[in-house]
Amino acid sequence: MKRIYGWFLVLAVGALVVGCGKETTIENAPLSEKGDTQLNVGKIPDDFPSDVPVYKNIRSAKAITGGVRLLHLQSGDSKSQIVEFYKKELAAAQWQLTVENRSEGVEILAAKQQRNLTVSIVDKGATGRVIDISY
Repeated sequence: MKRIYGWFLVLAVGALVVGCGKETTIENAPLSEKGDTQLNVGKIPDDFPSDVPVYKNIRSAKAITGGVRLLHLQSGDSKSQIVEFYKKELAAAQWQLTVENRSEGVEILAAKQQRNLTVSIVDKGATGRVIDISY
């Protein structure tokens, strides 16, 4: 299952990167022919779960919504600051946490009432940290 999430994350970030190179505005543009998947740039989705914290000190936000849900954030704060924020805030919201340190970053797996959440924090060097929340 983790391997599936990993592949999804690679594909989702790839879609975000490809879309960023276009000159046309892609805000709320459908990513699929059916129009069921949307890419929202610069805003947190209205239906983002209220019990999932969003890191405050971010430089950009992008969200993929539809059948798959991913919030992609960037911050200049340290990886340890971001990890500690999510560990504290998710625990306070009564999520059950598993924290995994990986070579590419930290992954926080959270479960609550039949719901699962993954928060990945990856260091991107001089450009800062990337926070991907799949929900």
